[in-house]
Amino acid sequence: MQYNGDCIVIMLETLLPDSINNFTISKELLENVFKKIEIPKEEVFRIILKTRKQHPTNEMEWTNDFCHLSKEASHFLAHEFPNLLLIGIDTPSIDHPNKAPIIEHSHGEFWNQRVAILENLNLSKVVVVGTLMFNLNHDESSHHNHSSACLFQRGYLQTIFNPLQTCEDAIGCFVWFYPY
Repeated sequence: MQYNGDCIVIMLETLLPDSINNFTISKELLENVFKKIEIPKEEVFRIILKTRKQHPTNEMEWTNDFCHLSKEASHFLAHEFPNLLLIGIDTPSIDHPNKAPIIEHSHGEFWNQRVAILENLNLSKVVVVGTLMFNLNHDESSHHNHSSACLFQRGYLQTIFNPLQTCEDAIGCFVWFYPY
């Protein structure tokens, strides 16, 4: 049940700095995104976060250089959406690789709310139709008005587990997303 059903994919890669791969996704960034998405909180069951413009070509090579969620961002997602069943991301982990033990960080926030986690998803083929425009500049007095687009798509998530096979997505499962 947790791994299959209604899902929203958020294309964060358009909002993240190009020069920073090891970026912490903040609570404030996610709050700004979800303020603009006109979906009732009770109807958000699964969230997939796309942070990469392209999927790495060498999936067997580990790198510490990837986007991850802050503990506060994870707490926000786990508590803001009362029916959240699953969080997914296209990086090797929702936590920074130096955060240990992970139960005290983002993994723990989702574990405490019984939210399943899918990591290392290949989202390179996800097509998105919805677009949100908003100002990323939080300083009202600034003369620079930096607006950006965040793309999102609702659809159906299907996950099939095969523990004996290494798949394009996380080891042991195939993940498909069908846009509505």
